[in-house]
Amino acid sequence: VIIWNMISISAQSLGKRFQFEWIIRNFNYNFQQQNHYALLGNNGSGKSTLMLLLSGYYNSSAGKLIWKNDETQIEVEKLYKHFAIASPALELIEEFTLHEHIRFQKAFKPFIENMDEKNISELIGLSNAKHKAIKHYSSGMRQRVKLALAMLSDVPVLMLDEPTTNLDEEGVRWYRMMVEKYSSKKLLLIASNLQREYEFCSHQISINDWK
Repeated sequence: VIIWNMISISAQSLGKRFQFEWIIRNFNYNFQQQNHYALLGNNGSGKSTLMLLLSGYYNSSAGKLIWKNDETQIEVEKLYKHFAIASPALELIEEFTLHEHIRFQKAFKPFIENMDEKNISELIGLSNAKHKAIKHYSSGMRQRVKLALAMLSDVPVLMLDEPTTNLDEEGVRWYRMMVEKYSSKKLLLIASNLQREYEFCSHQISINDWK
């Protein structure tokens, strides 16, 4: 069991390039737990790249990334234990049913207290489809599953990339309820260009400032 007290993420002159093109350059920022941050920019601006860079999924081309639990630095290979992410770039396992997917994730990353297959499927609004393979889900149903699995993980950092993709108006309201209820104490990062996804974030970071 990981005990986390106050997580911080420090980006120091962080940069990422693919071949000869710099996507992010000289990015400096300190992120603190219990704060909500919006990474803003048009499509193709590098929002998703920055989020994956901050998660340690991408190695940086320049600069340093430092995660700390209180004053103790977290090793890069252990970062995954401290965050959950939902992104269009990350797919669900198509052959699994919803309950199988929940059990699979639980084996690697615990959910918050009192959350099990039954509670999670009810919260997503998919109790009637709990034994149906994910490949038979609509795009909106899949997005709800992705968001719920990330939001309900017992981790201090939550990363959401374009969270209302494929959600209808009811789905957007559901997303806002979930964020409010389950993310208030987390360090929340939202990559977005839609105000409805991030308007509650107190910190807004424009990607264009770091080109």
